[in-house]
Amino acid sequence: MTKGIPAEILAMLREEWEGSQEGYSAFESVAEEQERLRNPSYYVHDKGRPEIDNNGMRSSEAIAMLKAALFEGLVHDRGNSVFVNEHLQHALVDFCNEVTTAWRRFEERVERIPRKS
Repeated sequence: MTKGIPAEILAMLREEWEGSQEGYSAFESVAEEQERLRNPSYYVHDKGRPEIDNNGMRSSEAIAMLKAALFEGLVHDRGNSVFVNEHLQHALVDFCNEVTTAWRRFEERVERIPRKS
């Protein structure tokens, strides 16, 4: 476990995310399928096109993940491309959507607090 959220993930949270859908998780939708977890596919991110979004993650974000020890063995540098384990990418997109949902709830609560000048 890490001692905090890696900078690469904090950078992802600066973006506008959709927010989580009640009862849905891209990761959990396949997590019980042990064979699929053991034999994942990979999202391919083009290093030459860092702005391109591939299923919720831009290539620039995949490139940044190469630096984080937490993702060792799940993110691979393949020359012109970065390969990201599909389950890792689903878990990260879920996380960012869940944090966005929590942030919106927090903002709504702050708005309910009476302000004094």
